[in-house]
Amino acid sequence: MAVLWATGFQEFLVIPCGMIFGGKNSPSFYMIPGELRAHLALAGDFGDASTALSETIILSTPPTPRKAGQMTRATSDAVNPGAALLLRDPTCWYTHSSFVDDTGIAQTRDRMVGAITNSILSAYIVFGFPSEDRRTPCLNPFKWSPHVSHHLRFLGYHIDTRAMTVQWPDKKRAQLASLFDVDLLGPLAGANPQLTPRQNASPLGLVRQGAFVSPMGSFLSLRLQYTLNDAIRKQKRRVTKRWWHTSRVRIPDNAMADIHLLRSFLTPESHQQL
Repeated sequence: MAVLWATGFQEFLVIPCGMIFGGKNSPSFYMIPGELRAHLALAGDFGDASTALSETIILSTPPTPRKAGQMTRATSDAVNPGAALLLRDPTCWYTHSSFVDDTGIAQTRDRMVGAITNSILSAYIVFGFPSEDRRTPCLNPFKWSPHVSHHLRFLGYHIDTRAMTVQWPDKKRAQLASLFDVDLLGPLAGANPQLTPRQNASPLGLVRQGAFVSPMGSFLSLRLQYTLNDAIRKQKRRVTKRWWHTSRVRIPDNAMADIHLLRSFLTPESHQQL
């Protein structure tokens, strides 16, 4: 498998030595060329080159002087220095964040088109130019959105770079509330609150995603996470799919209290108060 996903780049042969996500359907093989693309997009000098996709780019309406004066400014410190110096560096086009098949770009308005062009060309160099073969292009033109805005959605978050805000969407919060009601609070209504490991685990991923903008979620889900960890540790045999769906795990009273408190934060009324 390592040889199958080996990557050739210039004079280098890159062979992955480990699958970082695990599982036979793992996308981890993408990370090697994906990180290579990020490096090229960050440091590559493509001059005045252009592409068919980048020529369709439409930037959002620039802010009026009054709006620009009202924009929220980020304050840098020793821990969070920000990207201001990097974005003004003539040797570096922009900051390029690669997360499997999601790509985030940060740059000032006057350099944004060039930054996107760098991202497109770096993808073509690593994964192949559209005209090289009959495969679907690595950047599908039918999914390409030419509109570039200060307001975007990335990795499930709504980001406004002018207001300097990151929001967890209402849809995600409603999905988590439904998971709590169906997979947790419903089965836990009895005198001896128990869950299957799957019911225990299903809300944790969404909680941790929302905790990026509301860290209290991580704190209030710790006991639920520890309960699942203990159950896995006590399972002497191999953890199987059947065990995951049929075994029973008792939820301690303190974890139950955390669950109810966390669920109360997911109502529209509590969101408005926060």
